[in-house]
Amino acid sequence: MPDIETDNEADVGGTIAQTPEMEAVAVRLASGSRIDIPGYEILEELGRGGMGVVYKARHLKLNRFIALKIVLTGMHAAEIERVRFQQEAEAMAKIRHPSIVAVHDIGETDGIPYLAMEFCPGGSLAQRIRSKPQEPHYAATMTEQLARGLAEVHRHHILHRDLKPANILLDAEGLPRITDFGLARVLQPGADTDGGMPTMTLAGTPSYMAPEQIRGGIKTIGPRTDIYALGAILYEMLTALPPHSGQTVTEVLARVAEEEVIPPTTCDAGRKVGRSWLARWAKSNARPAGFTATRRSRS
Repeated sequence: MPDIETDNEADVGGTIAQTPEMEAVAVRLASGSRIDIPGYEILEELGRGGMGVVYKARHLKLNRFIALKIVLTGMHAAEIERVRFQQEAEAMAKIRHPSIVAVHDIGETDGIPYLAMEFCPGGSLAQRIRSKPQEPHYAATMTEQLARGLAEVHRHHILHRDLKPANILLDAEGLPRITDFGLARVLQPGADTDGGMPTMTLAGTPSYMAPEQIRGGIKTIGPRTDIYALGAILYEMLTALPPHSGQTVTEVLARVAEEEVIPPTTCDAGRKVGRSWLARWAKSNARPAGFTATRRSRS
């Protein structure tokens, strides 16, 4: 199995790309260290991902709210993190679509790279779910909107690689926006690197990773990798549970690679959706012919 970069194996919901150094700086920033970005007034922290902290800020000249993302390591950002950050900005800037968070500005001040993005006041899809199954019509509508945005991402030959409810933001009208392209990869024929990451290093969030992501190697991933994650998001909207879970990263990865997804109709919420409709989704996510999987019960 490929090497896994993670600062806490028990944090199975976190993106696999964090390092202890990045987390240490994140703690420092959270402790109240002042951050000044000219032209912006930082108001509060909104959240943090595998490589950055996102703040709610005010654009002083335009007097509007924006989301401001900075590299966790700040002035000590390693080259690989700067490459990822630049990669995220470029990927998002290429795509203009109602279901993709818009980029307003990118820059660097006092050695701190930053990215100014559209502010989505509705929070994340993960916050909306919060162990509460969503109505089937809502889940289907959201999935359709996200699929259209994802199709535009793929049209630009970009893979997101970390789609999950936490990376789906909701605007003022409750419409979904895909964000956090920090692990995105531009598809380039003959490439032998992975966006600055070692080729055999896992990148993504275990519960939403496709089997080919776990096997590692850039030649095994493609648009279907993101589509699998979108199916996992739909599954969680309907059942309030991810398709695969476990106590450790290793356990989740093993289940994704070796076990079938538990049929949604075995969950209380899934039974209400309708067996035939969910069966069509399960069929579209079927394993390749000859695949042998182990069934398990929900613990």
